[in-house]
Amino acid sequence: HRPYASGAVGNPHTPAQVTVHPQLADTPETRADLALYYDATARMDGQIGRMMAELERRGLRDNTLVVFLSDNGAPFPREKGTLYDLGTGTPLVLSWPGVVRAGAVYDRGMVSTIDLAPTLLEIAGARPPAAMQGRSFRGLVTAPDAYAGDSLVFSERNWHDCDEHQRSVRTSRFKLIRTDAYTELPLCTAADVGASPSFLALRALAKAGTLDSAQRRIFEVPRARLELYDLAADPWELRNVADDPRYAKEVRSLAAALQAWVERSDDFPAAYRVRDDNTDRVTGVAWTTKIPPLRNPHVPPPAERWGRPGPT
Repeated sequence: HRPYASGAVGNPHTPAQVTVHPQLADTPETRADLALYYDATARMDGQIGRMMAELERRGLRDNTLVVFLSDNGAPFPREKGTLYDLGTGTPLVLSWPGVVRAGAVYDRGMVSTIDLAPTLLEIAGARPPAAMQGRSFRGLVTAPDAYAGDSLVFSERNWHDCDEHQRSVRTSRFKLIRTDAYTELPLCTAADVGASPSFLALRALAKAGTLDSAQRRIFEVPRARLELYDLAADPWELRNVADDPRYAKEVRSLAAALQAWVERSDDFPAAYRVRDDNTDRVTGVAWTTKIPPLRNPHVPPPAERWGRPGPT
């Protein structure tokens, strides 16, 4: 987690070794920032290795399932805290001697982290509660060659330093993002990312008027309520094709699937939960560490309408 500092590993990465994604400014500051992130990742890898060695020392390695995952994408602009793949596409690595084949890669479908809890319960011999979302992917662990992954995965973005009400659905080829509030404001950037050298480098280009089309997306206003990305042709999700007649079928199909998920999961409308920002979306400046209260001046709390407790 940010902030990063030198000295995380004995053999640090150099700015020349990093890959700069197209939505970032390829400047010395960004490259140095990425190099420190690579160092932090390498340090984490070493810590995991020490944990695995301890399991081995205690004689527990052969009957232990180890799961490695991340809670979000990398903490860089238009990555962490977004519904783009760079924000939601997180690692999922499983190690279980005698069950999971070492070095195997599953790339024939998708799984969601919400599936992890029912998976672990089933592996442990317990039955997941009926109300638990997600489906077990035990079959992926024990018989990957016969496992069919999910055809649709869903994500959502709510308050994190600034408020959003975004929902998305992804297939193996397409991503549809629906933004139900704040479209008159730029995309929210988390406070730690807003204070990063990579974000400040983008701000410098914005002030100079030299942002290219990819870099400009993070400051774009107004934002479209619907975004559709053809991931096969546009893996960086930079060209919104929701208004392209050639993709009308995909927009209608995915919008219907997303709405069905919203209703099935008992999601809340954007007007039910409103929270002020504590980080400026344009400058990245965080002016307070306090989380503003939820407010809803226009709609009665859900308890009054649906007979259940309202959000707190």
